Amino acid sequence: MNDQGSKQDSGALDASSADENLIVCTDFAIRKTDDRGFEVSVMTQRGYYWVSANHADRYDGETQTFVLSLIETNNFLQQVRKVGLRTRYHGPTHIDLL
Repeated sequence: MNDQGSKQDSGALDASSADENLIVCTDFAIRKTDDRGFEVSVMTQRGYYWVSANHADRYDGETQTFVLSLIETNNFLQQVRKVGLRTRYHGPTHIDLL
C-alpha cells in the first residue's frame, strides 16, 4: 500500500511539473500596462521569428517587447493561435494560458 501511495504522489508531482513546463514554454507573455495598452514580451526563439516577420516595426529588440491596444491584442492572439504559438496572460489574480 505504501508503494501505491508513493506512485500516486509521484504522479501528482509529474502533473504539476507538466503544468509548470507549459508556462515556461509559452512563446509570448502579455501584461496590461497602466496606459490602457498591453505589453507583449517575446519568450522563445519561435516567438522572436514570428514577431520579426509580422510586427518588426513595433518590436523593441532591446527590451524584447512591444505594446498593443486591446483590439490589436485580440488580433495578435488570433494570429499566433493560428500558427500554433502559445501565449500566457498575466492577469490581476492569476495566469491564463492562451
